[in-house]
Amino acid sequence: RRILPRRRRNSHKGTYGRALLMGGTAQYPGAIALAAEGALRSGAGLVQVSASTAAMAAVVARTPEAIAWPVLTPDLALEAADALLAGPGLGRDPEARRLVARLLRETPGPLVLDADAIAVLEGKPEVVKNCPQAVILTPHPGELAQLLDTGVDDIQKDRRAAVREAAERTGAVVVLKGAGTLVTQPGQPVWLNLNGNPGMACGGSGDVLAGLLAGLLAQKIAPVDAACAAVWLHGMAGDIAALKKTQAAMTAGDIARALPDAFRQIAPR
Repeated sequence: RRILPRRRRNSHKGTYGRALLMGGTAQYPGAIALAAEGALRSGAGLVQVSASTAAMAAVVARTPEAIAWPVLTPDLALEAADALLAGPGLGRDPEARRLVARLLRETPGPLVLDADAIAVLEGKPEVVKNCPQAVILTPHPGELAQLLDTGVDDIQKDRRAAVREAAERTGAVVVLKGAGTLVTQPGQPVWLNLNGNPGMACGGSGDVLAGLLAGLLAQKIAPVDAACAAVWLHGMAGDIAALKKTQAAMTAGDIARALPDAFRQIAPR
């Protein structure tokens, strides 16, 4: 309740920021579409999706409210964005590497790196420290193990130590996903999230979280607060979806569709 902005009666879509989401290759068109749905449910005023032409049909069909931009190159325009997300379905080819490198140099607002955008860092966490804006990393244990050049078992053996190390080495806010998602930033406490359930262990769940986080950042919420809020809302939506669909049968899309009910837990309307 403290973190989320109150919506003024005289506000308009420009009041709540523009989130730019980048990803969605031909192989993974659904990832960026799910991220877009998460962002659209965040309260952001505008959500723009930059994806490959092959992913556009999925984006438009699932999220007609998003601005669909069939351009995914390292040279795409960034200036109008209040917050940016790269990673869902981005791929790991040289073009993806160049895009992430440019974002770390020139991003105009807070930057969320998820999935492939973490993988293309190639075990060099220190490069994130040079970014002029706040960076939020959202790895699962496998992605964090690759970034820190260690094993998944080592990450899971002491998740709190791992997320602290990642924050110190990158200078970023780090969200270590999994049962009991952890959030921290350099020199600060580690936040532990207690909601969520095993039904959320399904493809696309992290994409919804990443989009939701980018949408909250677009509203000028402080990065660590936005990360904590996104994780809690995502977990609450997962719990609501499990009640409706069961843990076994729920999907990432069910989590995204349950986000309004998650927001209702903290706001009457």
